[in-house]
Amino acid sequence: MRIFIEPTEPLLFRSGRPFDAGESNFAESIFPPTPETMQGAIRAMIAAHTTLVDSRLSMAARFGTDTLTKLIGNQSGYGRFRITGLALGKRRREDSIVERLFPAPTYLMKVKFQGEKDPTIIQLKPKALSDITSNMPDGIQYLSLPDCNYSASWEKSSREVVERRQTG
Repeated sequence: MRIFIEPTEPLLFRSGRPFDAGESNFAESIFPPTPETMQGAIRAMIAAHTTLVDSRLSMAARFGTDTLTKLIGNQSGYGRFRITGLALGKRRREDSIVERLFPAPTYLMKVKFQGEKDPTIIQLKPKALSDITSNMPDGIQYLSLPDCNYSASWEKSSREVVERRQTG
């Protein structure tokens, strides 16, 4: 099952460090939230809206029932509930399909060549460079622009996939 959480208000996440008055006037934020934070939020939502237990029970009492404990766990275990992956996503306006977003690989670079209207995404290639001085180990290969003509070296389908990843 896939769950898409679409907030109606801004979501703020912070570390578990105590926030004591007088010691500090700010809290550090964390984004994206940890898997444990998301698991806790989804477990609480299931407990609040389940029809498996009496709706008149308090949240603490719901988490104490065997039925709910077997399904979503308690403080000592997760029960049958598992999160296998988290990803940021967005809902496309034109068709309401949820699209997962991932960072573009670091070996891709958006450049605009002279005479071209739109920028192009190119793949940097590892290359041994002798005219560079650095503290990197000897023989390291640096990512650099490819030597060949871009339009001749890429197929259109590969380029479209890369652009989708980059613009997400």
